[in-house]
Amino acid sequence: MRVIITAILTLCYTSIMHSQSIISGQIVDANQQGIPASISAINNDEIYTEADFDGRFALQSNLQEGDTIIVEYISYKTDTIILTNNYNLGTVQLKEDAAEIEQLVVTGTKKATYLSKSPVKVEVITKEHLKNFQPSASSNIVKAMELVSGIEEVVGCGVCYTNSLQVNGLPGQYTAVLIDGVPMYGNLAAVYGLNGIASSMIERVEVIKGPNSTLYGSEAMAGVINIITKYPSESDKLQFGTYINTHLESSTYLSTDFKAGKHKGIIGVDYTYSNRFVDENDDLFSDEVLMDKVGIFNKWLLNNKHGEPHSLMAKYYGEDRRNGVKEYVKNRNHKNIRGNDSIYGESIYTHRGELYGRYNLPTKEQMSFDYALSGHWQDSYYGANNYTAEQYIGYLTYNWFKTIQQHEL
Repeated sequence: MRVIITAILTLCYTSIMHSQSIISGQIVDANQQGIPASISAINNDEIYTEADFDGRFALQSNLQEGDTIIVEYISYKTDTIILTNNYNLGTVQLKEDAAEIEQLVVTGTKKATYLSKSPVKVEVITKEHLKNFQPSASSNIVKAMELVSGIEEVVGCGVCYTNSLQVNGLPGQYTAVLIDGVPMYGNLAAVYGLNGIASSMIERVEVIKGPNSTLYGSEAMAGVINIITKYPSESDKLQFGTYINTHLESSTYLSTDFKAGKHKGIIGVDYTYSNRFVDENDDLFSDEVLMDKVGIFNKWLLNNKHGEPHSLMAKYYGEDRRNGVKEYVKNRNHKNIRGNDSIYGESIYTHRGELYGRYNLPTKEQMSFDYALSGHWQDSYYGANNYTAEQYIGYLTYNWFKTIQQHEL
């Protein structure tokens, strides 16, 4: 019976998919344990899938002999495989990346610790991963989180495509999102503000899955996502990049670092533009959200006489997001007919400002203040219904790290 069923499925598959083939295999580590790695290839259209928790995958594609398959996973070296006439790749073993394993992380203990010695399991996404992971190139942090198993993007609206991050199945409001260790995002901003964090401003992302309310409060019941921004002293002098897809959605970023006396700084600008109406399923609504989005990021390291420099960061994010029927979005008609009760569309204006940093006290003991202020303003129309929202968040914490012989407090 099993042989007959397999044969029938193969015939149906061949008749529907024509020349496509299924590439399969298993991704393992040095101990032959499965790894839920990402498998991708580029052949006219981008092809991408993820292995399951046992490392097994099946990639449906029209790849041919000689094409390249890329296997990636956090803390492991990227492996490239040249496809032969055998589409069953068998077992593919990834090697650990020692440079990533021994990097410093701060999220688990609020203090810099080597990843291999951290008492809390921390997963790290480096800027190299963000740069090489094609779906996230010049994109935002929500898309970049697709690299981490257990974290998924949840689309909350089928028209305006607003999204949030879900960790281990829990809603987005139970995940604490930090910028350089500082909580910045309340419930309102968790839906809209995360889209304003561009990958071009990120040095790395540290992720903890599981309750961490002891260190980061009740919003960390599902986990913590700590976004570490680039350091002025370690970033490139000038960075520029642009990205465009077949739907003419484009994203461009420019950043530079500079000095002002003894102080160092970095400033970056990201701009995303999408204004093409695409309706491939003929439901009269655009299949892609239309938007104009700009983000400006500035970070300073201010030298002092007492050791570690103070940090000061500011960010602005503005977005004009819209979608609906063609008459609503064509030629930016939404600006004039927002709230129309006969031509349906959704229009969301968002403005967000953030100021945050760390002040190190001039004491022998290691003491500091972390502080943050943010304002989130929103004006939304869903059809004829208007919603406005404001959210202000202030944050201040005092840190004191003390060493007593071989113990740390």
